[in-house]
Amino acid sequence: MPAAEVSFTGSSELWRIPRALPPGAAENWLRQAGPASAYADHFGGGEVSFDHLEEASRVRVWYELDTGYATRALVLPGATLTDEAAATLADLARQGDAKGHVTAVNLDSDPPTITMRDQFSGEEIDIMVNPDSPFAGDPVSAGLASLPNILVAASYDPESRSLLALDRLPVFSSQQPVRGAVHSFVPKVLPGNVFIFTVDGELRAFTRTENTVVTRDGQPISITEVHVGDIVRPVTRYWAVSDEEAAGHPELVELSLRTPPPAPVWGTVRGVARLASSGTSVTLSTEGLELLTLLVTVETQIMMAGEPTGIDALALGLRVASGSYDPIALEAGHLELGDSP
Repeated sequence: MPAAEVSFTGSSELWRIPRALPPGAAENWLRQAGPASAYADHFGGGEVSFDHLEEASRVRVWYELDTGYATRALVLPGATLTDEAAATLADLARQGDAKGHVTAVNLDSDPPTITMRDQFSGEEIDIMVNPDSPFAGDPVSAGLASLPNILVAASYDPESRSLLALDRLPVFSSQQPVRGAVHSFVPKVLPGNVFIFTVDGELRAFTRTENTVVTRDGQPISITEVHVGDIVRPVTRYWAVSDEEAAGHPELVELSLRTPPPAPVWGTVRGVARLASSGTSVTLSTEGLELLTLLVTVETQIMMAGEPTGIDALALGLRVASGSYDPIALEAGHLELGDSP
């Protein structure tokens, strides 16, 4: 395809279109059928500015042949989460991280436990504290008794409820927390450059500025190291200002991330398709009667009756008693096969 050089002016309209756009809608809009804001309200996506474009952005441009001025441009979807992946990751974001005030400490139990009230769910969580677990740079045994009524952030193993890390947090009345998963982001510093799918099921836009602290597992990283699907930990916070002041894009103070863990899966095999080069596609009906299609490769660990087996063991009607998969790539990591139900 030959390259074309076009110029964008203040009157150029840009519409970032949604993934599922009805046929013909894009063509109609390019041919001046209506303003970008109206189409975005009706079909989804959003009206954006030229500043939102970056190298490798995919666009379709309608421009004047005599001047080379762009009148309209469709900004094609970039890396973003599917609805299914967003829901799965939001569920994973509820597990293994909590933020809230410590309500009780039991030094007599073995191991000792702390009880904290999660700021998001309102539920009380009991977390076991190993004697050598560090928090805030000190051994837990030196400071457990001082924790009641203190605001903390805790990372813990969701299965064993064992503490992995715990930090005391300052209380900022002007800042609010948010947690979920990174839905999409733009590395440039501009309004609404980070979209987070929250644990409440909302898609919210935030602004990362040059002053925003970005971390992964507590270590500073650059914005180029942020990935779609990263878990947004509950220590992530933003300035609490009015909607009018924030224009719907509150400014992030800290963006705290962790790599998403594998998602659990179990169900019944409803379809098996051998792919030419990349492995085998397996469709499962889950406990919620939803269909989930996963890629099974030579790297997938497949077990049956406690013994390793191969891809050929996958068959219609077979029960997957337990397993795990990458919620973004939809690639199975482990499958434990059982008998047909």
